[in-house]
Amino acid sequence: MLSIVLMLFLPTGILGDGIINQPVLWRAVETPVTSGHNDYNVIVQFKSPCEVFTAAIIHPDLLDSAKEECNEMYMEYFISEMESMCPSGSFAMTERRVKRFVVSLLLATFVIGFVVPVGLGIAAQSTASTALSRTSKLRTVMEMQEKKLETLSDKMDTIMDKLDIFNQSLSEFVNIFVAAWCMCRK
Repeated sequence: MLSIVLMLFLPTGILGDGIINQPVLWRAVETPVTSGHNDYNVIVQFKSPCEVFTAAIIHPDLLDSAKEECNEMYMEYFISEMESMCPSGSFAMTERRVKRFVVSLLLATFVIGFVVPVGLGIAAQSTASTALSRTSKLRTVMEMQEKKLETLSDKMDTIMDKLDIFNQSLSEFVNIFVAAWCMCRK
């Protein structure tokens, strides 16, 4: 069986795939690999893996001894090795600084979301109250003009009635004058 498997792979190993692979070599290029250097101090806080041991995983009688042994191994094989590799010192914990862009974005959102609608509402309210007062004044002027128009209409009706009476009187006078003149001529 092994010989059959070897015979299957033997031709590919001897013949190859026809491609000659070159080893990777470093060569000089115009594009820089890095552009600058920054130093960082990193504070790493480790948590003991022994905290996952609970009565649900380990029998309650063995839980304390298992945690104690786990903590000893954690301190000996991990923490002590890390202390030997990394310097220990008191480094101050720094808080993350809020970037200005985020503050500007929040301020812009507040302005657009709150101040602009309030400003537009106040402008609309003042425009509406101005228009209402002007409309009220125009309504008052219109009512006064309607009253004057009614008065003028009543006076016009009176004048028309008097004019009709005058026309009748004039017509009677002309008839009397014509009749008198005609009698005088005879």
